[in-house]
Amino acid sequence: MKANYRLSLLMIISPVVSLLMMVTTASAQTASCEVLLINDTQTAPGQIEFDICVRSTNHDDFPAGFLYGHGQYRIEFNPSIINHERDLIEVEVLKGSSELKCIDQQPLHCSFLPDTISAFLVRARFPVKPELASLIPAENNGTRIARISMKVVSITEKTPSFFNQGTTADLRLSDQNPGTTAVSFMEKSGTVAVCKPVELSGASLSNKPLHGQ
Repeated sequence: MKANYRLSLLMIISPVVSLLMMVTTASAQTASCEVLLINDTQTAPGQIEFDICVRSTNHDDFPAGFLYGHGQYRIEFNPSIINHERDLIEVEVLKGSSELKCIDQQPLHCSFLPDTISAFLVRARFPVKPELASLIPAENNGTRIARISMKVVSITEKTPSFFNQGTTADLRLSDQNPGTTAVSFMEKSGTVAVCKPVELSGASLSNKPLHGQ
């Protein structure tokens, strides 16, 4: 499902966000992680794609990684990459791109945040039973949560358009509200707790100047 900032936007304050902030019991072992934006590439004059990955960082308590509870990811970008009088941006999760082993944990949607044209949320999904939860390892870049597509579309004709020549997307993860980037882990008991800390990284992005028409 696609989203664009010209459409009516639903409030992101939802039970999912509330659930991300709840820790029902204190855990002696708390998972920590790094969230990465990587592998950005321009696939057309009006389209770029990139990966969201999560990697476990508490190697002492979780040497094999942690069980993924759920997560949400606020992504911001440079609004100057398009002509706002002519075009809009559509964002979507590319089907089949997630490496999460549990299909029910794979994100399905993106949505632009209220009152902004340069920030969107990759929505969380509710947790599953511990025996079904996906494992987030510590090796390499961890697990790809999803590959995201950003397309430029003409406002009037709804046809593909193009980026402003020479601009850069400046993709970045954000810990701002609403929709702050947050990841949770699942204990064997089924309790879901927030990973702390959650490090945000875009250092591996190429961020090349975009070519237009």
